[in-house]
Amino acid sequence: RRFNFLGGNGTGRSITIAENGNTIVRVDGTMQSSVLYNGQFSDSIVLENGEGLRFEDGKVYQLRPDGQPAKGCRREGEICESELY
Repeated sequence: RRFNFLGGNGTGRSITIAENGNTIVRVDGTMQSSVLYNGQFSDSIVLENGEGLRFEDGKVYQLRPDGQPAKGCRREGEICESELY
């Protein structure tokens, strides 16, 4: 499934979950793609850069390294969230 906290082109991410629970989170830029996470699925995943993702009710939320919701991805002060599509 795909998601995009910023809403622009070249800022999308994707998550793939295998039947055994192995999960890969990728950033899909316009010039290149890279893996941000490769491990077991959990409702909260910590990425290589220390930030996190929380999956809840068909949405994904970006987390700061301290585990709190990140804000300001699209609009100042709003929680960074995206539909999974």
